Amino acid sequence: MQGFILGDAVVVTVNQNMDVISGGAVAVIGNKIAEVDKTDIVRKKYPNLKYIDTKRALVMPGLVNTHTHLPMSLVRGLAEDLALHEWLYKTYDFKVKYIPRPMFHYGVRLSLLELLKNGTTTICDMSFHQYMIAEIVQKYKLRAVLCDTMMETYFNDQTFKEMDIYLNTDYGQLITKAIALHAPYTCSLPQFDWLKKMIEKYPDILYSIHLLEAKTENANFKKRFGITPIALLKKMNLLSERLLAIHCVWLNDKEIDLFQKYDVKVSYCPESNMKLGSGIAPINKMLEKN
Repeated sequence: MQGFILGDAVVVTVNQNMDVISGGAVAVIGNKIAEVDKTDIVRKKYPNLKYIDTKRALVMPGLVNTHTHLPMSLVRGLAEDLALHEWLYKTYDFKVKYIPRPMFHYGVRLSLLELLKNGTTTICDMSFHQYMIAEIVQKYKLRAVLCDTMMETYFNDQTFKEMDIYLNTDYGQLITKAIALHAPYTCSLPQFDWLKKMIEKYPDILYSIHLLEAKTENANFKKRFGITPIALLKKMNLLSERLLAIHCVWLNDKEIDLFQKYDVKVSYCPESNMKLGSGIAPINKMLEKN
């Protein structure tokens, strides 16, 4: 019987009662948790399992990070004290000029190591070249929803080819293949049409988009296209339970009601919003609307 016991731990079960077991243990057999209880009970039940004394360590389920950009650890610290668009274009310009594509492997690996070190075992990543990233993530054994990302700049045959490779490759049970539009301010109407066609072609696929991160986003998008981003998503039947909207700092009450109606999910990224001075998302209102 291959497995082990993590014993003499403070076990945070995250069960329905949120029980915390002091002096607890977790027995693992294969890739399954077999038992969670007091250490003496678990050791007696599984005497042949290897015992690991955690010395009162905290043992809990892995954390979930619902929005990452794995390669971008390479540009950390490059653009500080800037608003969203200045930060975005400065880091993007640097990546294009100075970071060749093979280098982004190092950024992905650094991000994965930091995630694991901090207890994160499940991520949702929005990046380009996911067919390459998925192969790296496989080796680190994280659960991952990997959103292959589209924006106007990369709306070309090469991007379509890479995405096709990604969506038609099996990366194992731990990786869920998904897609994303980068943001309303980096996409135009053909990319929204593309997204609509993709979710019709892949009826179970999850998809994501940065949305209303900046205060000016609604007005700027409406000036370009005569409609707000969320109104466009609704018009194109892109609001659904499969959509993970990122940031959502400037959602108004009517838009929150729309999200509730269509069961849209939100990842609100408070640390990012503070770093870029984007504002504070109306999380209490969202929670009230479930």
